[in-house]
Amino acid sequence: CVGCVWGVVGYCLRFISRARRRSALAGPISFVEQYQALYRVVKYTQQMHYSDLYKQIIAHRDIVPVSLAQLAPFVDHEGLIRVGGRLKNSALDDGAKHPILLPQRCHLTELLIRHYHQLLLHGGARIVLSMISRRYWIMSGRAAVRRAVYSCVPCSKYRANAPQPFMANLPASRVTANRLFY
Repeated sequence: CVGCVWGVVGYCLRFISRARRRSALAGPISFVEQYQALYRVVKYTQQMHYSDLYKQIIAHRDIVPVSLAQLAPFVDHEGLIRVGGRLKNSALDDGAKHPILLPQRCHLTELLIRHYHQLLLHGGARIVLSMISRRYWIMSGRAAVRRAVYSCVPCSKYRANAPQPFMANLPASRVTANRLFY
């Protein structure tokens, strides 16, 4: 699950900070540490999949391919690639105005989709995509969400149709109806 991933990465980051600074953090991972772990994993995923896009944005060059250029991507103050849009003057928070860009086929995207799918009690593709799009922009998101939802084992069991047996004729009997009841 996604929470487990953030927890493990959070504990790893805590270990690194303890080894470097000799800090004495103990106990469960805090909310802030979970978000730091999340952003580290997202940033690493973006570096793996969108390194060329990142270089194009930083160098202020034309963005290629056009499908990415239409999204008006930019790099925020944390170094994450976000999607631009027309909601600049909206009252929404910055995460909803400019969602984080994620690739269609990567492990992080799959984990996020599964997390939201289970969080929404195995909701359908539309509701999962609408909840994800509040914070993340997945390239070809509808296809990615549908693939994940339709590969969910409990959902496929629930959607399965019970086989309808073919009703055959009763066997011909030489016994008359009178003999059966007496």
